[in-house]
Amino acid sequence: MEHLAEERMMGNIWDGVALTPAEVDHLRLCAACQSHFAALAQLRDDFEVARRSQVAHAVEERYFEVFTQARQAGAGRRSLGDLLGNLAEWVAALPLWDSRDQMLTAGVRNGNRSSYRILYGTDTAEIELMIEPQNGLLRLVGELMTETTDGKSGLALVELMAAESSTVALETQSDGNGRFQLEHVPPGRYALVITPRYSQAMVIKPLELT
Repeated sequence: MEHLAEERMMGNIWDGVALTPAEVDHLRLCAACQSHFAALAQLRDDFEVARRSQVAHAVEERYFEVFTQARQAGAGRRSLGDLLGNLAEWVAALPLWDSRDQMLTAGVRNGNRSSYRILYGTDTAEIELMIEPQNGLLRLVGELMTETTDGKSGLALVELMAAESSTVALETQSDGNGRFQLEHVPPGRYALVITPRYSQAMVIKPLELT
């Protein structure tokens, strides 16, 4: 039997999807799959955070209105330098964990064609990114995890900047829990700028999406 597919491991670890008897037997005997499975399980544990309360609908609407005005004012013209220059405070988010490294250690050669997760961090927040294949392109699913306090939420503006042109390629807003998604992203080199409502902006640069 070939090594267990990462999708099957992730389904079991993250969603409780049962492995087949053959898969269970293989996992019991295969050291490489055991190592990969353990790394994914540890990642799941590292990403376990408490659910944050939803913000009031009126507050969310006012926040998105501000974002909409900002996009209309600078659509198609902002560069990464302009954006960071206009931010009063921003901090670089540093890489903490990349499942692609674990896949290489476990001997998984086709890691670039599989879903993978990356964790970045600052002193006050962590950013989880899951990258999935999407018809030759990529889907980026993320979550901004911060220490929440009364009256604060995970609302943030998320901008993916093309490295070569340093202009906004895609942008979206997170929900009240800090979750966001970008669709149809070409593989390549980017910078990701996340601007929360209540704290300083965070910049991931470079962000290599494969």
